[in-house]
Amino acid sequence: MNQLLTLVFTAVIVVLIVILSKVISKKNKADRTAAELKIKLDQSNTSVLELVAKIKTLEAENAQLSKWKVVEDAVGKAKEILATAKAKIEKAVAHTKQLEEKASNEAVQIVGTAKNEAASVTSEARQKAKELKEDAAKVLDSATVQAGKIIDTANKKAEEIAGSAYEAMKNADQFEKTAKAMKNIIEGYGDEYLVPSHSILDDLAKEFGFTEAGTELKNARERTRLMIRNNTAAACEYVEVKRKDTAINFVIDAFNGKVDSILSRVKNDNAGKLEQEIKDAFTLVNHNGKAFREAKILPEYLSSRINELKWAAVVQQLKL
Repeated sequence: MNQLLTLVFTAVIVVLIVILSKVISKKNKADRTAAELKIKLDQSNTSVLELVAKIKTLEAENAQLSKWKVVEDAVGKAKEILATAKAKIEKAVAHTKQLEEKASNEAVQIVGTAKNEAASVTSEARQKAKELKEDAAKVLDSATVQAGKIIDTANKKAEEIAGSAYEAMKNADQFEKTAKAMKNIIEGYGDEYLVPSHSILDDLAKEFGFTEAGTELKNARERTRLMIRNNTAAACEYVEVKRKDTAINFVIDAFNGKVDSILSRVKNDNAGKLEQEIKDAFTLVNHNGKAFREAKILPEYLSSRINELKWAAVVQQLKL
């Protein structure tokens, strides 16, 4: 019985030893596992600390970089605004080109219309000027002819009334003028017929104005030519047309030759002297024309030539 108890006790002890051995083994294993876990935990804690530090670093960097986010947004917005502005500019440029083309086309049309209207107005003005000139020539011709007829009628009436007495008086006046003209030519003109240029210019300026001198001289020259073309510069009592025309052409040629020579010497201060020379030439030519049935230069033609002289003197004065 004791042996059995001993065996049982021994078996129990063995079992306990085995169990204890296993417990110790498990404990050692658990300790090792705990140690390993502690190491891993420490490593994890270290990693966590490192991550926390890294997070803090990243947060600091993010805080520094956050202001640049606004810049990025601004750059994007600026790009958007620039794109919009560029589109508007392109649209405005296109619209401007359209307006320029439209304005150019309208300008071309306006210029063309204006040119056509100007040409029409110019043509009408020229035609009107031509008509006025022709009318003026007709009026001048009619007035000259009428004046000549009135003078001839008066002369004939006077001859009928006074007869030979009037003829003698007329001849005496003609002889006196002829003698005076010859005296002037022989003895010279001196200062007897000098007219102060200031007086002439004052009268002309008051009536016409200086700026019209050239135009008036041109008109005077045209009037002289017109009287010759219209046969109102001279007269003759020949009945035969050929003889009459020859005599008239003779006195006109003689008178114009003298007058043209006189006008070639015109200055600003010798108009009075040259005017008397022209009047003397008129007297002498008409005196010589008596031999050709009273071929003579008419007073109206004399006035026209003297008018040329006066305007030529004014032009000379304006050149100073």
